[in-house]
Amino acid sequence: MTSCPLLVVFRCHGETRERKGGVCGSLLVVWWWWWWWWGWWWWWWCVRVCGTRFVHKEMHIKLFLRYFSTDSSETHVMSSDQLCLCAPMFFTQWSAQKTCQFHLLCGDCSFLGRITWSTMPAPKQEQRVAIKFMFKEGLSAKQIHDRLLNVHGCDAVSRSTVQRWMIKFANSEAVTDAPRSGHPKHTAATTQAVSDFIQGNKRRTVRQTARHCNISNGLAHKIIRKDLRLQKKTSTWVPHLLNQAQKQKRVDMAMEALDVIEGRHEDLDIDFQHLITEDESWFWVWQPDPKQGNCQWLGRHEERPQVARQERSTKKVMLVVFFDRRGMVHHEWVLDGRGIGSLVYREILDRFRENLRRRRPEAWCSNWGLLHDGAPAHRALPTHRYLEYHAVQVMPHPGYSPDISPPDYWLFACLKKMVRGVRYHNIDALQNTVEAAMKAIPAQDFLEAMERYPDRLRRVIAAEGAYFEN
Repeated sequence: MTSCPLLVVFRCHGETRERKGGVCGSLLVVWWWWWWWWGWWWWWWCVRVCGTRFVHKEMHIKLFLRYFSTDSSETHVMSSDQLCLCAPMFFTQWSAQKTCQFHLLCGDCSFLGRITWSTMPAPKQEQRVAIKFMFKEGLSAKQIHDRLLNVHGCDAVSRSTVQRWMIKFANSEAVTDAPRSGHPKHTAATTQAVSDFIQGNKRRTVRQTARHCNISNGLAHKIIRKDLRLQKKTSTWVPHLLNQAQKQKRVDMAMEALDVIEGRHEDLDIDFQHLITEDESWFWVWQPDPKQGNCQWLGRHEERPQVARQERSTKKVMLVVFFDRRGMVHHEWVLDGRGIGSLVYREILDRFRENLRRRRPEAWCSNWGLLHDGAPAHRALPTHRYLEYHAVQVMPHPGYSPDISPPDYWLFACLKKMVRGVRYHNIDALQNTVEAAMKAIPAQDFLEAMERYPDRLRRVIAAEGAYFEN
């Protein structure tokens, strides 16, 4: 492996006579573990003495120190071990006005970095007094800066700083900085004021809190996040804000439905293998995508696309579905756009029972059951009488519970996701698309959706009737 020599060029600036001469030497290539130890020693020395971290890139490195004076091109080289031993002596021999520079160069003289060391930097206030004196004499900014360079060398302030202080001296005589507030501090009273303001309205922003409490935005953010340990979270959409009685009813009916599934119910004898679920939902001819659905992968400098805010169309149609663990049993469309009532629902049940008899003869001859939600058409008295007359067993289902209805938590969500963001010319095109999507759903998906039903009932019980999703 070839070595990569590194040259550290050492330059001195000052008014006193430059020291010439020196010692020469080189550090030969040794085993990598030996140089690793020396590399860490050199890194420590640079951090402690020069205040700059230096890390070599190669294991096998020849390290040279080359220093020269400003009035001579003479070059002197010393090895890294001699540098560590002799550097304190060199520093003590330099005068208080001296400033040294280390230039880090590779073997091909390519520049890597610079380290500046000053044994005793001139205070800024002294230079400001000198700037004020020379400004009163009528010197220009360039002349003042040149004279500061001759005296202070690399420690001299920049020309822009000289110009800035000349403007200040034209209006003021002070050579010191204006008093500063320092690091922002807060007391227990400030924290309590922020807490009371946030508790009054938890939607208030950091800027409003800072303005009300007369503190900075950063301090308000620090108090809210670190001291009060608060986080701003968006609300979760739920179908309904349940009260305690509704939560308890969800728990009771979920436990009753589990008893029916496991065969422990006293009155209902429904075979879960032949449980058929029913529900209905609206489909619009045009329903725009939500903002999250418009996300695209773009480059770092590409602008975000703009999408006009649009409302969904008024043309809509209702889809009624009946399916079990094997697949779709019956579906139909309600085209009047007004939903379904008790009479329409009973007519739909007649057509459903006919399809069930033809498509699921084994379920028709066994203890099949119907699972539907608490829609007004389902709870109507004529509907109850119809179901009792035809000896249809109904699975217990609480109101406001789409999270435990298979059509709601699976089928309708999948179908609407496919048609959302597509503009259809008429209702027929929308119906054809939805029906083609339903036919493409494999039977395994219906089985998995129905198998999740008992588990979701248990999650309702574990959540004490609250909505468990999100």
